[in-house]
Amino acid sequence: MTMRIPSQPDLSRRAFLLRDRAPELHIASCVVRVWPGQAPAATPLIESVIGCPVAANNGSGKLVVVLEGPTTGALLDLMERIRAIRGVLGIEMVYQHAEEETAMKELVK
Repeated sequence: MTMRIPSQPDLSRRAFLLRDRAPELHIASCVVRVWPGQAPAATPLIESVIGCPVAANNGSGKLVVVLEGPTTGALLDLMERIRAIRGVLGIEMVYQHAEEETAMKELVK
């Protein structure tokens, strides 16, 4: 007698591990270092990648940006896109927070 095992759709390891989890929202703050003379040209390009204004600019080539995404990987992808902008020397993640998306959208009383 042979036993049949029901077929399962092929899932990546990541998809398998995350299959029953609620969607998350990840938020990170990063410092972007740009050549000081390149900051005026790089800033609007960075803003187009992140979808919001640069949070702070010290005028000497250090910018603070806030990133949002569904996973840490999505944040890292945004960081790579910023790193590829002409005039950007580097980007460092300073802080990251993740919670279930529904919890992040609840009003705080």
